Amino acid sequence: TFSGTVVDSVLWSVTLAGSGQVLQTGGEVDLVTGLVAGSSAKIQSNSRARFQYGTANSFRTVVVLPTGGVSGNVRRWGAFDTQNGYGFLMDGTGFSIFVKKNGSYTVIPSSSFSQPENFPGIDTNVHIYEVLYVTTKAWFLFDRKVIHIIPTGNASLVGLHDHPITFENTNTGLSHDCVLRSLGTAILRYGGEFTAPEY
Repeated sequence: TFSGTVVDSVLWSVTLAGSGQVLQTGGEVDLVTGLVAGSSAKIQSNSRARFQYGTANSFRTVVVLPTGGVSGNVRRWGAFDTQNGYGFLMDGTGFSIFVKKNGSYTVIPSSSFSQPENFPGIDTNVHIYEVLYVTTKAWFLFDRKVIHIIPTGNASLVGLHDHPITFENTNTGLSHDCVLRSLGTAILRYGGEFTAPEY
């Protein structure tokens, strides 16, 4: 996903503020805030993963938080844009998952996970984060184990089902150099090879 030392502008859009940087090397990408308060770094895929009704999509990434949880810093990663999607949230020292529908967040903290026994907590090591989603249900996984299920309801969880991949790192007034690192990412579709039957 992140080959070379320059972010591929065909695949990714980069947005920076203040002392924010996006640094790529060795197959990894670092979103770095720098020491200026209010700084941020964001990358978002230029393409969206198409959602095909009757199948499931799966966002997957390998992420490291080298600076751990830091008060005054917010990091998000997942399959989402400014209006809709699914993802993971490190807000200060608190870890949560979220769903965004038409610009409105539903945030579920780790203390309310449906399978809390599968979530040992956040550290500075490498971990796998996944979201498997269909129209009305979503499964959030940490190191291949389900940590939370949003059960089937009577309405779509999001307003649009085709999502880009997004990573965000923002200092909300803090002067601290925080890092969000990804070692690779993708959105996969679970289902048959063809999206329509052949006759």
